[in-house]
Amino acid sequence: MDSEGLLALPALQDMKDYEVGLVTAPGGRGEIAPALKARGARVLRADVYAREPVALASRALQQVREARAPLVLVLSSGEALQRVLDAAPADTVAVLRRARVVAASARLAALAREHGFTDVVQADGPRPRDLLAAAVSPLAPAAIR
Repeated sequence: MDSEGLLALPALQDMKDYEVGLVTAPGGRGEIAPALKARGARVLRADVYAREPVALASRALQQVREARAPLVLVLSSGEALQRVLDAAPADTVAVLRRARVVAASARLAALAREHGFTDVVQADGPRPRDLLAAAVSPLAPAAIR
């Protein structure tokens, strides 16, 4: 679930006198801790892992460039999208921009459009079944239905 979905849960509305532990990494959007604090929680944060960029596999980049079927890009992380766009060669990025983007949230759909993607649909949620349903929705091109 994304931050907004988590923060919308009824159990997290009145957090007065609660202690909440967040197991996370440095970086990210930083939405959860401030929201919970504003609701009265004492937030204890444990940064237990690091977000490290991973080199894009040349074979995967080649497969994207050579793809003949319509592509679907499932988008669940703005940071991951930015890293791919920054690291991929321009010809691969051009192919990716022609892909259907299935965004896990309105924020991510807007981000995809800001990055030049034009075929963007928003899933009902971030779960795999939501993303797949959006990818094959009636609005999707017939070739991927």
